[in-house]
Parts: sequence; C-alpha cells; structure tokens
Amino acid sequence: MFWAQVGATILSGMVQLGIQAWMFTNIPNMCSPTQKDAFICLNTEVFATVSIVWGVIGLMRMFLSGQIYSR
Repeated sequence: MFWAQVGATILSGMVQLGIQAWMFTNIPNMCSPTQKDAFICLNTEVFATVSIVWGVIGLMRMFLSGQIYSR
C-alpha cells in the first residue's frame, strides 16, 4: 500500500507540472491582468507559508497532551 501511495504522489505531481507547463505554453498573456479569460499568477509563497503554519498548528492540536491522539 505504501508504494502505491508513493507512486500516486509522484504521478500526480508529474501530471500537475505537465498541465502547468502546457498552460504557460498555450495560454497567451497567462500572468497579465488583461488576460481575456482572467487567468492570473498567484503568489505561491503565501500558500506555502499558510500550509506550514496550519501544519504546525494542526499537529500541536492533535498530538499534545490532552488532545485526541495524545495517548
């Protein structure tokens, strides 16, 4: 089961990167505010920071003394 999850993770990452590369190649003015379909390039640093913060808070709330998985 572990190797199936590893394979699925790698495959999904490769598919995501492939789609992203296709979009930047085939959609004109991808990061322009005047793009006709309203595609914009968001700041990925914000998403990474939020993921780290919630990951740390989530672990503390789940595994510290007195929490649901503290035993």
